[in-house]
Amino acid sequence: EHVRQAAAREIYHGEALRGLAHVGRFIESFTDDDGDLWLVFIDEGMSLHSWLYTTQLLASGSTVLVPTESWRLMRTMAGGRARVAEVMAQLLTAAAAIHAQNTTHRDIKTSNVVLSVRPANANANANADDA
Repeated sequence: EHVRQAAAREIYHGEALRGLAHVGRFIESFTDDDGDLWLVFIDEGMSLHSWLYTTQLLASGSTVLVPTESWRLMRTMAGGRARVAEVMAQLLTAAAAIHAQNTTHRDIKTSNVVLSVRPANANANANADDA
């Protein structure tokens, strides 16, 4: 029942927030022949969490999170701070748009932030501007 309520909230907010900039695009929901509810969103890219962290298996068998190469480059490359500022500005723009619709996102975290990866030539132009 908890899962169905969570899905109903996702559907409600997906429809209510449709068309807002920097907000994941909800397409539809449907129930299949087995009674399973499906929510369909456009695949916007990768999560901020996946962009920043990866897992590493230790000799002990434990798994730990470690920074990705993307994280390292962002921290060391010219324009890295500008990239962080751009991501934060888009995140805050999305939060402001959601709040303007009288909705509060109660679970903003790196796994719920999706990055739209630009084509390589767009990144090259952006990096040239950042230098």
